Amino acid sequence: MGHDLMLSDRAIEIARIERSLMMAAALSFASKWIAKAFALDHAMGARDVGVE
Repeated sequence: MGHDLMLSDRAIEIARIERSLMMAAALSFASKWIAKAFALDHAMGARDVGVE
């Protein structure tokens, strides 16, 4: 019984780590897209300023 409890604790810990890694990956992915959008917006703005 104690052994099963240890295994379930480890499974819970692994699930917790996996979830936090997935969250980190999602945030990283989102921040890349946000950075791209800002860079594109900035490039467009700079281009508009150059035309004037």
